[in-house]
Amino acid sequence: MTLTLHHRLALVGATATSAIALSDSMTHGITGEYSMFADDSGVPWATGLSYAVHGLTYVAFVYVLVAERARLDAVNRAARVARRVLLAAFGTLATIFLIISPIREVVRGWGAIPVFETVAGLSFLAMFLGGIALGLALWRCHDFRLESRLLVGIVGALGLVLLLAWIAPGFAHPAYLETMLHFGIATTGAGLHVRTGRRTPLPSGAF
Repeated sequence: MTLTLHHRLALVGATATSAIALSDSMTHGITGEYSMFADDSGVPWATGLSYAVHGLTYVAFVYVLVAERARLDAVNRAARVARRVLLAAFGTLATIFLIISPIREVVRGWGAIPVFETVAGLSFLAMFLGGIALGLALWRCHDFRLESRLLVGIVGALGLVLLLAWIAPGFAHPAYLETMLHFGIATTGAGLHVRTGRRTPLPSGAF
């Protein structure tokens, strides 16, 4: 199936954000220090680039969820709720990465920053929970086979992080969860399947 514009943009973003997150994880695991893309790296251009890449990727994810809203909302109520939770989470994170974080770099010690950090933390949590919920809601739908597996795979990635925290703490990083989530969202509605086969029409309901 030919990828539409919103899927192409989201896949570029997912690739870029995953590369940044995974390089951060590997750098920390090997050296004990985070990469130059980390908030406290002291490399302004790299930090700024990371903010821009993440923020624009979240905007692309909002684009996907809006463009695919009719098909997702037709699956079941759980998919509708999960899509809206993800829209709120990605919209909030896009605002933080594209506006709030750059301002923080310029105006150090801004009193309202702890509030934004709390909001960002809650949005990250909602992003992962919403992703898992969407994956479960789409699990039985043939047209959403790949993305549902990737999104539910967040649970497996969490298990990997917990295992690494026990046997190799330096490599324990949310990058693995983010990678599953980002590619799951980027492929939502693209019609890509885990294995080849004849496509079937999207059911009007599931479960």
